[in-house]
Amino acid sequence: MCRMILALGNLDPHKIFNACATMSQGLTAKHKGPVKVHPNGWGAIWKQHDKIDTHHSVDALTYDTNHGALPESQLPFIAVHARHATVPKNQGIQFAHPLKKTIQGIDWYMMHNGFMPTVYKALNMPESVFDSEEYMRYVFELQKDNKFCADTLTKHLDQLDPGNSSGNTFFVSNNKVYVYQWFPIDSQLECYFSLNLFESDNQLIIASEIIPDIADEKRWRKLSRGQLLEFSI
Repeated sequence: MCRMILALGNLDPHKIFNACATMSQGLTAKHKGPVKVHPNGWGAIWKQHDKIDTHHSVDALTYDTNHGALPESQLPFIAVHARHATVPKNQGIQFAHPLKKTIQGIDWYMMHNGFMPTVYKALNMPESVFDSEEYMRYVFELQKDNKFCADTLTKHLDQLDPGNSSGNTFFVSNNKVYVYQWFPIDSQLECYFSLNLFESDNQLIIASEIIPDIADEKRWRKLSRGQLLEFSI
């Protein structure tokens, strides 16, 4: 289970990095979820000069983490992800987000918050190896022509075998960003798995937690279960 943040607008990437570091260290954790610190690597994805770039690291995401890989200039889009490995063996650079999959010639990237240990059954696999990668594969099996449908996603995720905690995701291509929120209808941890949105005149930010350094708590709103947002970048 992880923490992540996505930002659109004319943005300082280090401000977004620091916001994710705040979540990663549990400094904004007002929820009752079992995980508050997310030390098992981090990753980022951004768009600059009409090109998507990514960075992956096995380091814990803290204010002191060397983030020289991020651009110094303002960006129209960036997302940062800090990871807590629910399955201890699933640690290493190959498990850092964003994950990547090429579908019909289009490169797609995904950041995921949650644990989806029963998706492998829907893929007819004998066992789960890496739940986030299997979840990404399953989502794209449900899509047609690289178009996302909230009703289709929610219907099929609700029908999976029990045991999944959250399928909250950022999906990114070279010109589109999709944000999708899902957790079981009977989830006891809705507070932990609800994404939060802040919007001003020139910026939009979606994060796993409310971040007071970005905006006062009253200016954030929670996304709904099954909600899908689409943005052009």
